[in-house]
Amino acid sequence: MNLNNKILKRFLKIAGEKMNGEWVVIGGTVLPMLGVDHRATIDIDFVSKSKKEETLKLMTIAEELGLSVETINQAGAFFLYQIPNFEKNLLLLHNGPAAQIYRPNLWLYIQLKIKRLSDSDVIDCVEYIKYSKRNDEVDNSDKEKIEKMISSQISKESNKDKITKLKAILEAMK
Repeated sequence: MNLNNKILKRFLKIAGEKMNGEWVVIGGTVLPMLGVDHRATIDIDFVSKSKKEETLKLMTIAEELGLSVETINQAGAFFLYQIPNFEKNLLLLHNGPAAQIYRPNLWLYIQLKIKRLSDSDVIDCVEYIKYSKRNDEVDNSDKEKIEKMISSQISKESNKDKITKLKAILEAMK
């Protein structure tokens, strides 16, 4: 089942009301939640910033919305928790009565995507760059940091396909 902006906004609202603690939306779900519907997504990458025991509540919310429990994807937590001080790179997306839901800033978003870097990851990065530029969410310091990160990744990479993808993201930053 493809998730559209309407169901994602309902998910945000219900999760903000029923969940406790602080949460992060990552992956392909971020852009549709911001109103950028450039491709279909089939799962919600939703990770607890600190409380892992709240995951079962997420599955219940998915069922209430008529979604399969597999719709909630926790695999992104593995990558998120590997990034030191990821918390400093979060932006508030939704503030519910008991839960705050964040999204990654552009630097963190790209950091999360470039490890795997599928075709859809490249498209997501380019679209998030466009969104961030349109909404003045990236300044010269951020731009330099992101360009340096991508250039460093290119210099370490031997896979030509991945180098091409990284260069496409770098080009979008200009």
